[in-house]
Amino acid sequence: MTLLCRYWFPMGVLLLLAVIAVNLYALNSRQSTEKNEALKSDARHAHDGTPKIDTPVKKEHGHENSVKEPSKQIDKKDTADHGMMDHKAMMGKGMMGNGMMHGNMADMMDIRFLLFNHEKIRRTVKRLPDGVETLTTSNDEAVAAKIQVHVKAMYERLQKKQVIRPMDPLFAAIFENAEKFEIEITNLPDGLRVKETSKDAYCVKLILAHAGVVDRFVQEGMSGMMKMTPAPKRD
Repeated sequence: MTLLCRYWFPMGVLLLLAVIAVNLYALNSRQSTEKNEALKSDARHAHDGTPKIDTPVKKEHGHENSVKEPSKQIDKKDTADHGMMDHKAMMGKGMMGNGMMHGNMADMMDIRFLLFNHEKIRRTVKRLPDGVETLTTSNDEAVAAKIQVHVKAMYERLQKKQVIRPMDPLFAAIFENAEKFEIEITNLPDGLRVKETSKDAYCVKLILAHAGVVDRFVQEGMSGMMKMTPAPKRD
């Protein structure tokens, strides 16, 4: 029995040492491999000129869930923001910006609605010695109703001298002479009739020029709105 103890004890120690040595070798090999891979990755990013992004790992309920890269989240937000900007661009830069429009949002939305539905609008202009008589109608009930709302709103703005399109020379001149215009509005089932007159010779010119601009809006829609109009010259 003593001989067996003397024989197996040294063998057990040697076996334990051998196992420890194998484990240490495996650990060192794995660390060396990971280090080499990290160096290769750094070298590849440096060569390509692309930044290295470390993706953290978040543990929830015992499972590992990769956290979304911040750059991707920002991209999605930017996309949504650009979509909203594109939606507002026409009202922002095209119409309300650069001095083309100036007023409350309700007026702007009414104008936008009519411009986008300009093909549904019919309009005739009858010249008078002191102005014009216009007939603006539509077979579309919504468009006809919006015509009535818009024209009345513009007449109220004229009375209060609340300028619209202040950078347009024609509209600026009209609002400068607002008190010299006489306007009669008659509602019709499919639109309205408007009589615009003035005792001032120059204001009659403004009335005729304005009638021509509205005709352009009806014919061209939004593209017609983007054009400026010179004011007529005084005699």
